[in-house]
Amino acid sequence: MDTIKAYWGGMLDNGATTFWEYFDPKEKGAARYAMYGDKYGKSLCHAWGASPIYLIGRYLVGLRPTQAGYKTFEIEPQLSLLGDFNAKFPLSEKGDYVSLESKNKYLLIQATKKGGTLLVQDKQITIPTDHQLKLSFNDLY
Repeated sequence: MDTIKAYWGGMLDNGATTFWEYFDPKEKGAARYAMYGDKYGKSLCHAWGASPIYLIGRYLVGLRPTQAGYKTFEIEPQLSLLGDFNAKFPLSEKGDYVSLESKNKYLLIQATKKGGTLLVQDKQITIPTDHQLKLSFNDLY
């Protein structure tokens, strides 16, 4: 989380509205835009800029497939690092998704597809399909 805030947040702090091909917080002025020997050669809307979405989904929310194509999947959220949050992640091209919300020491989770498991501490909880499960942090820890 600190890396995401420092690197991608650093771009935003420097006026970016999209994520750059490369960022060095020590570069100032026009030097921030130079790359490949060209004064303005740096892409300021680069494809890898979506990396924080993957990193948040995979490592902070902990979403990972346990069978190909997310036929089954697990979520192991790092609740102590996330604080209050709301997230929704696609599971298929058909529009299936899993959503999580952490608010006021409660975790709300729902999936539109069967096969999900929530992992918290030593607990394994089946993620409900098409209705929301509300869990108190007190029950999870």
